[in-house]
Amino acid sequence: MKGMEVFHVTKTDNIWIYGYGKRGNDLYELLSRRSYRIVGFIDRNAERINHDGSVRMVISPDEGLVNIKNDIVIISLMNGMEHDQTARMLYRYGIEKIIYSPMQIATNYDDRRRMRHIFSETLEGRLQEITDIPRFTIDENQYPLVRIIANRERFVSAWWPVDAFCFDSKTEMIIEAYIDFQRFLNGDATDIEPYFKYVGDVGNREKWILSRKKLFALYKDALRYDTSFFTDAPSPCSFFDQKLVMIEGVTRATFLMWSGYHEIPIIALKNDFERAYNKLEENT
Repeated sequence: MKGMEVFHVTKTDNIWIYGYGKRGNDLYELLSRRSYRIVGFIDRNAERINHDGSVRMVISPDEGLVNIKNDIVIISLMNGMEHDQTARMLYRYGIEKIIYSPMQIATNYDDRRRMRHIFSETLEGRLQEITDIPRFTIDENQYPLVRIIANRERFVSAWWPVDAFCFDSKTEMIIEAYIDFQRFLNGDATDIEPYFKYVGDVGNREKWILSRKKLFALYKDALRYDTSFFTDAPSPCSFFDQKLVMIEGVTRATFLMWSGYHEIPIIALKNDFERAYNKLEENT
């Protein structure tokens, strides 16, 4: 974790659980039995929960968060699409010690995978075995993703027409492999070896496939109820010699293509985007 601020969890730390649902209460019981100091819950329905007679402390995220800046927050929400948004909200209140399951990239793929592993270990109550947990941070100069969308000086985020793509050859092959994998998850008989060639070593394939099925179920929910999930996490791209290169976010982009979307959200350097857009205008 070189160059990144980290934290550890001890049994003297104050811990809050975000989400007063079944998972949150189960986690409360589990960690309490193992002598962790669980102060209480954070929940948007705190007023109703307290009115119903909760014996545990429940505070609203709209009040009181400024007083727990040095505490640890574990996000227990069942809907994985809400974890990134919640973590960013907590960060705005000065909270950096956050354990959650990110769907979007925080800083890079390895950090996201590590944080997901940490979250899984937390649900099993193995906090004492976890060290060097990355502190949540937002760096507007970190390429790419949601944290730079606000930086309109350098970057542009937009929905880009799929049929206007002129992919570089490697990107084109990767996209085809990813779409075939999504067809496989949908029950079609397709060759998934090219997909695993590009993804690399995933360990246990059966577990990986199961995790992808869960991920795509969340994606499907996002299409039905909250497409801002995709616009908040556009696929970072660059344009080279009038050809588009996808840097990250291939899974999200190809899911939208497979679902029949004719445009997908991308983010790119402003100058590169404008040159590519002007070229697109000339050809239409």
